[in-house]
Amino acid sequence: MASLPTLGYSSSNSLLGTISDNETFGVMGSYGFGATKLMAGYEHITFDNPKSPLTAGSLTIGGYVLAVVNNKAFNNQKTLQVFWAGVRFAATPDLDLLAAYYGYKQDSFATGANTGCSDNRSSGCSGTESSVSLVADYKFAKRFDGYFGTFYTGVQDGLANGFLNKSTLTTTTGVRFRF
Repeated sequence: MASLPTLGYSSSNSLLGTISDNETFGVMGSYGFGATKLMAGYEHITFDNPKSPLTAGSLTIGGYVLAVVNNKAFNNQKTLQVFWAGVRFAATPDLDLLAAYYGYKQDSFATGANTGCSDNRSSGCSGTESSVSLVADYKFAKRFDGYFGTFYTGVQDGLANGFLNKSTLTTTTGVRFRF
């Protein structure tokens, strides 16, 4: 690809942009009873090539200029489904325990020889991501708490394209003061 100055754009305020027309809907809810609160949600997103394509040189948010534009990333419609469910349990007045599951499901939107693929040869192949989190949150005072949490995530097929590790486990701990 030619350098930005060669194209006539400054590297300090120029971007490459993938342009798409997106449609989305979502359903979310929560329900609490006693010390327990349940939460769940679903979102459905479709990506299509734009009906009104943008050209190189178009101005975008923050004063940035689109130096290179891709208006044809979704010759086949991309559909992404996102879903999650979680629970918060107040074990004591000072200790909350939380658990959650998050999932992504992508339909294949690849073209050419990869049309309909369901492996990791292309990010356009169908794929999934599944994640689970566990957290303990202890309140030391009204505005001061400490937490310990762990998060596991795993990717498969098209959503694993480009990943060195197909799964990760991350653990963190910290303290926070809320203003």
